[in-house]
Amino acid sequence: IPAEPLFRSLLKEEYTYYNNKKEGLATMYYESGQKFAIENYKNDLKNGDYYMYYENGTLGMKAFFVNGKRKGTIEFYEEDGKKIEKNK
Repeated sequence: IPAEPLFRSLLKEEYTYYNNKKEGLATMYYESGQKFAIENYKNDLKNGDYYMYYENGTLGMKAFFVNGKRKGTIEFYEEDGKKIEKNK
């Protein structure tokens, strides 16, 4: 997924804060209203599953974070949903 062009069309981001720190589910949206990304936070750091989507709603990337650091592989998908690459 080419991330830079995707970020240019973002309209809205939703975060939950607790004690001025990101906590829980965060969602970002394209201008069209479709989800761009879903991520989880704990104590202001990414924790758990991270999903990035194409504007057509198809999953484009899947990763996992622990205390703000990516763990394991990143899985990439084509716009038609076909898995194209794993990046360690």
